[in-house]
Amino acid sequence: MSATRLKSQLSWLLLLLAVASWAQKPKGPNAVRLVIDFGDGVQKQFVLPWKQDMTVFDAMNLAQTNPHGIKFTYEGPTPDKYLLTQIDDVKNEGSGSGKRNWLHSVNAIPAQKSFGIYKLKATDKVSWKFSASHAKSQAQRKE
Repeated sequence: MSATRLKSQLSWLLLLLAVASWAQKPKGPNAVRLVIDFGDGVQKQFVLPWKQDMTVFDAMNLAQTNPHGIKFTYEGPTPDKYLLTQIDDVKNEGSGSGKRNWLHSVNAIPAQKSFGIYKLKATDKVSWKFSASHAKSQAQRKE
């Protein structure tokens, strides 16, 4: 392989790495990240424009309008009672030992309130993981 060709390939590789690194971060101070982790090695990630009084529910709706977005369903009569039941084709399994459900966290802290009323700040990272528990998700993250 010629030195010129090797330099060209290395330049392209560096460019791709720079673009990938840039895409991982919210663009500007007014963006939130939304990560959907299906628990099987597949994830979807979105960088969404933040606005005042934005909730996790609002972020989910924005991700749903993306051409490569998500579909989600939920139950609950009012935003403070919303319970996410499905993302794309993955449904909650219900209660019981080993049953997996959609759990969300903001900035790696498990949410303690409904996603319908959880207000976001600019640069927050929302994560939804299909998992048996937050504790198990956090233990796996440390490995």
